[in-house]
Amino acid sequence: MRPVERALFFVARLHHCGANSMSANSQARLLGFLSTAVLTCNRRSEITYLNSAAQMLLAIGPKRVTGQRLTKFVEGADLPPSIERVLVDGQAVTLRELTVVGGGREGEVPVDCTLTRISDRAIGAQLLVELIRIDQFMRFAREGRQRERHAANQMLVRGLIHEIKNPLGGLRGAAQLLGREINDPELRPYMNIIIGEADRLRNLVDRMTDPFRPAARCHVNIHEVLEHVGRLVTPGLPSGITLDRDYDPSLPAVYGNKEQLIQALLNVVRNAIQAVTEPGRICLRTRIDHQRTMGGIRHRQVVRIDVEDNGTGVSDALGDQIFDPLVTGRADGTGLGLPITQEIVSHHQGTLEYQSLPGHTQFTLYLPVAQSS
Repeated sequence: MRPVERALFFVARLHHCGANSMSANSQARLLGFLSTAVLTCNRRSEITYLNSAAQMLLAIGPKRVTGQRLTKFVEGADLPPSIERVLVDGQAVTLRELTVVGGGREGEVPVDCTLTRISDRAIGAQLLVELIRIDQFMRFAREGRQRERHAANQMLVRGLIHEIKNPLGGLRGAAQLLGREINDPELRPYMNIIIGEADRLRNLVDRMTDPFRPAARCHVNIHEVLEHVGRLVTPGLPSGITLDRDYDPSLPAVYGNKEQLIQALLNVVRNAIQAVTEPGRICLRTRIDHQRTMGGIRHRQVVRIDVEDNGTGVSDALGDQIFDPLVTGRADGTGLGLPITQEIVSHHQGTLEYQSLPGHTQFTLYLPVAQSS
C-alpha cells in the first residue's frame, strides 16, 4: 500500500469509527499539503473525502461534493465499469485521459486517474481515487528540460564572456594606437568603425554578465516594477498600440532585486511591442496562483505576471529555442532579452513560460511570495 493510500485509509477509518475529531482533522490537514488530488468513495462511488488539491482541481468545496457520485465530476467511458471491477477484485487500475468537468475558470481538465481499493473489517471496502493532471506532467517535464537548458546556457554564456572580453580590450587599445599613427583621412573612418564595434561588443558582453552578478534583495511590490516598466516604454509606443493594466491589488510582495526584475519584465514588454502591429494591444496582468511546484519546491502561493499581446506570435521554428542565447526571430535582434529574463527569474527561484498563437501570445513569470519576516 502506497503512503497516500495508508494516510487516506487512516482518515476514512477515523471518521467512520468516530475517533477523536481532532485526530481526524489533524490528519486531514496533513493530507491538504499533498500536491496530488486524492479522494475516497464508498461502494456506491459516492465521494466521502477529498483533500485540498482535489478541491482546487474540481473547483468546488467539500460540502457540495461529499455524497455526490464521482462520475458527476470525472468523465470517461471506462470509469464506471472500472470502479466496479476494482471494488470486486481489488486490482488497482489507471485510466488515461479522463476529463474533470467544471474545473473553475480552466473549464475541462485532462487527467489520469488511478483507482485503488482500500478495505478493513471496520469500514468495509473504500475506493481511493488519485487524479493527476496530464498538463501538469507536461509542465514538469518542460521545466526539467528548461533547467537542463538553463545550465547549458550558463556554461555557454560564461564561456562566451571569457572568450570575448579578454581580447576585446586589447583589440580596442590597438585600434586606438593605430589610429594615432594614421594620417590618411580616408582610413580614419575605418578605425572608428573598429573602435565603435569593439564598444558595441563590450556593451553586449556587459548585458550578458548582469544576471550573474550578486544583487541585494528585499521585499518588492511587483506593481511598482510594472508601473516603472510602463513609464519606460510608454513614450516610445506607436500611436495605435495601447498598454493596458489588469492588476490584483491584494497581491503580496515578492523577495528579490527590484532593478533585475525591472530589466526582466522590460525585456518581455519590449518584445511584445515589437511583435504587435497597429492597432495593437498589450496587457500587463497580475494574479495569485496556489500550490505550484517550481524548481522541485512546492509553493502554496506564487505571484503570476502575464504579459499578453495580440501580435503575430512566436514562430513554430523557434519554439523553446527563444530562451537560448543569440537565438532571435528578428533581423535586428540580439537574442539576449529572453535568456537574460530567464536567468533573472531563475535566480529568483521562479519560472518563465509562454504560450503563443497568431493573435494571442502570453509570457508568464511565476515568482514565490515573500515570506513574512
